[in-house]
Amino acid sequence: MKFFLLIGFILPYFVATLAGDGLKIPDKWHTVEFNHFWPADEVVSYMEEVAQENPDQVRVITARYSRELRPINAVKISSDHFANRPVVFIEAGLRPRDWAGHMVAIRVMHEFFSHYYNYLDVLEEIDIVIMPVSNPDGYEFSRNENRAWTKNRQLNVGSDCVGVSVYHNFGVGFYVTPDPCEDHFSGPRAMSEQESRSVDHILQTFNVIAYFSLQAGGARAGYGSNILYPFGYRYTVPQNENDLFIFGDALSAVFREAGGRRYSVGPAHNLWYDPHGNSLDYASEERNITFPYTIEMPYFGEHGYDIVENEIEPLVESTLPGFIFIVNHFAGRIF
Repeated sequence: MKFFLLIGFILPYFVATLAGDGLKIPDKWHTVEFNHFWPADEVVSYMEEVAQENPDQVRVITARYSRELRPINAVKISSDHFANRPVVFIEAGLRPRDWAGHMVAIRVMHEFFSHYYNYLDVLEEIDIVIMPVSNPDGYEFSRNENRAWTKNRQLNVGSDCVGVSVYHNFGVGFYVTPDPCEDHFSGPRAMSEQESRSVDHILQTFNVIAYFSLQAGGARAGYGSNILYPFGYRYTVPQNENDLFIFGDALSAVFREAGGRRYSVGPAHNLWYDPHGNSLDYASEERNITFPYTIEMPYFGEHGYDIVENEIEPLVESTLPGFIFIVNHFAGRIF
């Protein structure tokens, strides 16, 4: 109950953050807008140029390079890069057609850049790592060739069909799907792809206590927006399910208060019909992340994932308070 009683006190704090001082932002990024879908190279440039201007606060981590030689980058936001602080890790794009997740991650990253000094107390307790485009080849192919694309652009031995579904390539609940031409082709073996290895690089390198994978509901969009915790591949839950549900429910209340949408909370197996090899279960079972979640964005367009440009800004602004809530919570600043 105390989670809900605090919502009325938390939201005014979120509003106040919008007026704070930020880092040194290069001139070309003084006006950042969210009425178009950012190309992958634009995201990389933004991250790298802010990091160059603010090396003590921002560090770009190139976890791997994709098959088409795009960097798979994460940005670490910290008040002391030498401290081994707990990390909140936000990732988007394993399924590249989920552009809503990409844009929310970019907006969250921009918030911590542009209002950095409002979060100094938070950054004394935790670091924030954001990987806004975890599958850049797939994202660019989705942007330019096939809007519904779900895979990376890996070549498959013995097949003319290109791509592995990174979403299904993680090493918990993994099995090899037989047809490289299908959207859910999981690859020749677990963790075979640079994109899944990039996410795992962050999970292994840092003291990650909370992992949020941002996606769209896709074929499941009829169920609405969701905050999901393990497990997807089996009908059980982690031992700390009560804590997972309580935090997810509080986050859902913040999202609802800020944007008017209700996010359902529960184990992924209640909703996922294709859960094999997902990053949520991998983070929990293989890397022992205490608070792993997948956040499925609201329904858009005909298929659930096909957000259009005039829907970007309402989405990113209505979800931003939830991510401010997340970092304050894990820094011990809320409850």
